[in-house]
Amino acid sequence: MKEQGFFAFPLMPNLKAIAEQNNTALESVFAGKIRGHFLIDIKNQVLEALGLNNFIKYYDFLWSDVRMITGIGEAPEYDICRMIVGIHKPELFMNI
Repeated sequence: MKEQGFFAFPLMPNLKAIAEQNNTALESVFAGKIRGHFLIDIKNQVLEALGLNNFIKYYDFLWSDVRMITGIGEAPEYDICRMIVGIHKPELFMNI
Protein backbone atom coordinates (compact mmCIF):
# COMPACT_ATOMS: atom_id res chain seq x y z
CA MET A 1 0.00 0.00 0.00
CA LYS A 2 1.36 3.42 -0.97
CA GLU A 3 1.86 5.89 1.87
CA GLN A 4 0.16 9.25 1.45
CA GLY A 5 2.85 11.33 3.12
CA PHE A 6 2.22 14.60 4.94
CA PHE A 7 -0.65 15.77 2.73
CA ALA A 8 -3.70 13.59 2.21
CA PHE A 9 -4.71 15.58 -0.87
CA PRO A 10 -2.95 16.32 -4.15
CA LEU A 11 -0.93 19.52 -4.33
CA MET A 12 -2.29 20.40 -7.76
CA PRO A 13 -6.02 21.10 -7.97
CA ASN A 14 -8.04 18.96 -10.32
CA LEU A 15 -8.91 21.63 -12.89
CA LYS A 16 -11.41 19.41 -14.69
CA ALA A 17 -13.33 18.82 -11.45
CA ILE A 18 -13.30 22.55 -10.68
CA ALA A 19 -14.62 23.35 -14.18
CA GLU A 20 -17.39 20.77 -13.75
CA GLN A 21 -18.34 22.26 -10.38
CA ASN A 22 -18.44 25.74 -11.93
CA ASN A 23 -20.61 24.50 -14.78
CA THR A 24 -23.01 22.80 -12.38
CA ALA A 25 -23.27 25.99 -10.32
CA LEU A 26 -23.89 28.11 -13.43
CA GLU A 27 -26.58 25.70 -14.62
CA SER A 28 -28.23 26.01 -11.21
CA VAL A 29 -28.03 29.82 -11.13
CA PHE A 30 -29.67 30.15 -14.55
CA ALA A 31 -32.12 27.24 -14.19
CA GLY A 32 -35.55 28.09 -15.54
CA LYS A 33 -34.13 30.78 -17.81
CA ILE A 34 -32.15 28.66 -20.28
CA ARG A 35 -31.26 25.00 -20.77
CA GLY A 36 -28.11 24.24 -18.79
CA HIS A 37 -26.28 22.22 -21.42
CA PHE A 38 -26.98 24.87 -24.07
CA LEU A 39 -25.68 27.61 -21.75
CA ILE A 40 -22.47 25.75 -20.94
CA ASP A 41 -21.88 24.87 -24.60
CA ILE A 42 -22.22 28.52 -25.70
CA LYS A 43 -20.08 29.70 -22.74
CA ASN A 44 -17.32 27.31 -23.78
CA GLN A 45 -17.52 28.54 -27.37
CA VAL A 46 -17.25 32.16 -26.18
CA LEU A 47 -14.24 31.36 -23.99
CA GLU A 48 -12.56 29.52 -26.86
CA ALA A 49 -13.25 32.41 -29.26
CA LEU A 50 -11.93 34.97 -26.76
CA GLY A 51 -8.66 33.15 -26.27
CA LEU A 52 -6.46 33.43 -23.20
CA ASN A 53 -4.87 36.77 -24.10
CA ASN A 54 -8.19 38.58 -24.53
CA PHE A 55 -9.67 36.84 -21.51
CA ILE A 56 -6.85 38.19 -19.33
CA LYS A 57 -7.10 41.60 -21.01
CA TYR A 58 -10.81 42.02 -20.18
CA TYR A 59 -10.76 40.67 -16.63
CA ASP A 60 -8.54 41.70 -13.75
CA PHE A 61 -7.19 38.63 -11.99
CA LEU A 62 -4.71 40.40 -9.71
CA TRP A 63 -4.83 39.06 -6.17
CA SER A 64 -5.34 41.42 -3.25
CA ASP A 65 -6.05 41.18 0.46
CA VAL A 66 -9.32 43.06 -0.05
CA ARG A 67 -10.52 40.51 -2.61
CA MET A 68 -9.49 37.66 -0.37
CA ILE A 69 -11.42 39.06 2.61
CA THR A 70 -14.52 40.38 0.80
CA GLY A 71 -14.83 37.84 -1.99
CA ILE A 72 -15.41 40.77 -4.34
CA GLY A 73 -13.72 40.12 -7.62
CA GLU A 74 -14.14 39.15 -11.20
CA ALA A 75 -16.67 36.53 -12.19
CA PRO A 76 -16.02 36.12 -15.91
CA GLU A 77 -17.89 32.87 -16.42
CA TYR A 78 -20.95 34.29 -14.65
CA ASP A 79 -20.74 37.50 -16.70
CA ILE A 80 -20.53 35.54 -19.94
CA CYS A 81 -23.49 33.35 -18.97
CA ARG A 82 -25.52 36.39 -17.89
CA MET A 83 -24.92 37.96 -21.30
CA ILE A 84 -25.83 34.71 -23.10
CA VAL A 85 -29.13 34.53 -21.22
CA GLY A 86 -29.80 38.23 -21.89
CA ILE A 87 -29.23 37.79 -25.62
CA HIS A 88 -31.12 34.50 -25.81
CA LYS A 89 -34.07 35.60 -23.64
CA PRO A 90 -34.14 39.44 -23.65
CA GLU A 91 -37.71 39.45 -22.32
CA LEU A 92 -36.35 38.33 -18.94
CA PHE A 93 -34.53 41.64 -18.59
CA MET A 94 -37.11 44.05 -20.03
CA ASN A 95 -38.65 46.67 -17.74
CA ILE A 96 -35.94 46.44 -15.11
